[in-house]
Amino acid sequence: MLKIPSSASFDNPTVEQEYIESARLRRSIYLKYVVGLGIATLVTYFVLNPLILPTSGVNQFNYLAVPLLAVLTAYFFLLRTKIYVTRPWIDLVLFVGISLCMAAIATTLGGYQTETGWPSSAVITGNTPILVGFTILAFVASVRWYFIWLIFELVVYFYAIRYGAGVSGFVFGAAGLLPTMGVAFLTNYSLDRNERSAFLAARQLDEERAHTERLLYNVLPQFAAERLKAGEIVADAFSEATVVFVDLVGSANLTRTLSPGHLLSVLNRVFGLADSVAAECGLEKVKTIGDAYLAIAGTHSPGKASDAVRFAKTMVERIKMLSAELDLDLQVRIGLHTGPVIGGVIGDVRMAYDYWGDTMNVASRIQSVAAVGGISVSRQTYYATRSEHEYGAPRVEILKGIGETEVFDVKL
Repeated sequence: MLKIPSSASFDNPTVEQEYIESARLRRSIYLKYVVGLGIATLVTYFVLNPLILPTSGVNQFNYLAVPLLAVLTAYFFLLRTKIYVTRPWIDLVLFVGISLCMAAIATTLGGYQTETGWPSSAVITGNTPILVGFTILAFVASVRWYFIWLIFELVVYFYAIRYGAGVSGFVFGAAGLLPTMGVAFLTNYSLDRNERSAFLAARQLDEERAHTERLLYNVLPQFAAERLKAGEIVADAFSEATVVFVDLVGSANLTRTLSPGHLLSVLNRVFGLADSVAAECGLEKVKTIGDAYLAIAGTHSPGKASDAVRFAKTMVERIKMLSAELDLDLQVRIGLHTGPVIGGVIGDVRMAYDYWGDTMNVASRIQSVAAVGGISVSRQTYYATRSEHEYGAPRVEILKGIGETEVFDVKL
């Protein structure tokens, strides 16, 4: 389980990169407006400076402000690009450029103290906290790079006021700027920690949701799981479905002669074989009931009645081969019936998509009168498939709870 890191990054590089990209992409939406405001402010200076400064001062300002405008414009267009989102060190590069440009402009304006009323040290001292405050939000998922920039900005600041500030200027500058930078770093670090906590919570929620969905798809067919996720009541009616009951004959004897582990292994082979044949023939597996396997065609699967008979014939052949491979007496008898069924999801704790209707019961009863190693179908299934499969003469069976029923045996 992931935890909030005590350091400035996650231990897992993949998770760290995922966090960086999500945090920077989210923050870039707001930074675009702030950088746009900075560009607008700089343009305003271009317009107003001729009213305050002499021509030489305007030219000097323009000469130094153009690179700053270029950096801010590049910053504006880099936001929300893949380069910006994936590489936090870009923050350091951009703000090194911004710091140098602003320091140069402040030093130049200080040369026109008579016109502006502000010495260069005062201009720098006034602008630096504003820049530091902006960088609290601008450095995203890059605490290390922010710390390096703060050191760099401190050096630039003291270098820029080295003339004219005097000892008192250095002392007062340090007294004001160092705490400001300390608070800025702690605020940026705190923001980063909070965003990492929110990122972890969202990530864990996504993992839990994905785990729940995997469980849902494991117990339910995809079509049912998707409808259930959408909040639907999953209930369907099918007018002509073909139900297949496959019974493993003599399973009681296997239970007596085989160890539990061996018996489970054999059942896994039998039902695994049935799963593969069902997929091959386009049938939908419904469930296993003890030693019986239930499949259906004509519902959500592409298979039709003739595919259900093909499934039954293939199962008889494959079970013979499996019997020889395992050196066990494995045989099946299979019954099919075609008719209307109702399907839907039931259960709150152990949900399942199941089918109901007389068709299910008739197929089970026909299976009980099929010959060992044989396949029997109802009149309805016979008429639906007689053009594709061969049958013997009909016989009449008395089915429990149903009465006399005409049954046809598939020729193998």
